[in-house]
Amino acid sequence: KQMSYLMKNWYIYCLTINNLKSIIMYKLFLISLLLFISNLNAQNLVKNPSFEDGEDHWKLIIKKPKESKVVRAEMKVSKLSGHDDDQCMKVRVVSANKNKTSQGINLIQKIKGVKKNKKYKLSLWIKSSMTLKDRVSYSISSYNHEAPEGKRYGKYAAGTLNFKGDNQWKKVSTVFETSSKNLEGKIDLDHLQLKISLGHRIGTFYIDDISITQI
Repeated sequence: KQMSYLMKNWYIYCLTINNLKSIIMYKLFLISLLLFISNLNAQNLVKNPSFEDGEDHWKLIIKKPKESKVVRAEMKVSKLSGHDDDQCMKVRVVSANKNKTSQGINLIQKIKGVKKNKKYKLSLWIKSSMTLKDRVSYSISSYNHEAPEGKRYGKYAAGTLNFKGDNQWKKVSTVFETSSKNLEGKIDLDHLQLKISLGHRIGTFYIDDISITQI
């Protein structure tokens, strides 16, 4: 009887231990799954966001009057001056828009992976000097020249982000939704692009750690 009692208790003990292991493994699985989902949502859709690969994936598109031969702006990777690493993008504006709007000098990248009816956060670090009230403009839009007339252009978001131009890095951010209520025109996700515009004044801007993440 004593042997039977000991075996019974040992059996119960083993079951308890196995149950505890199962519970722990299940909790670890749930944590891993949540972290995986969180990482998917937090995936940065911007390629080469810190310019560690130079100018890869980025273009500086400059619009200037046809009669003008003046170089309005130039960009180059600036080393040993990044926000959180060695490199950042330096954009030097030498001829600003007469109406002081930002359009016309645009740092552009094609964006892949944006989904409809989701919420995203755009953020970037920027540094400038000469003015305490500075700004940078942005847009999330698409243009497909092969689409029928009237369906070539679409825009999810556009606006201006203000920051203090005191030669210190500042983080600016905004949230946008890819829903039909925010849509202007006809969006084409295969031709979606991020545009960062800096044509409002003469000066030098440093940009780093740009991100678009789902939230």
